[in-house]
Amino acid sequence: MTLAYSTTCAIRTPTPLMTDLPAISLDEARRAGGLMRRLVLGELGKLRHGRLRLALPEGRVLTLGTATTGGATITVKDEDFFRRIVLSADIGFTE
Repeated sequence: MTLAYSTTCAIRTPTPLMTDLPAISLDEARRAGGLMRRLVLGELGKLRHGRLRLALPEGRVLTLGTATTGGATITVKDEDFFRRIVLSADIGFTE
């Protein structure tokens, strides 16, 4: 397994590259969580341009959008991410 390094904390810890994580479908990802997760993924599932990859807490990757290259990647460390987005709207997402 190839390793990448997270620079979001003072101590660098090895994390798997996105290509090493198994894929998950939008329907599976929505069923795997609670109400907040279903709401957020329901809206993100409408993405039609570009590409967004979410590394989910359970260690699987959800790819949204139609582009085959490029795009953004978000690593979701815990389910609280979805709750903060729903309850705090724009501030919740930027945190």
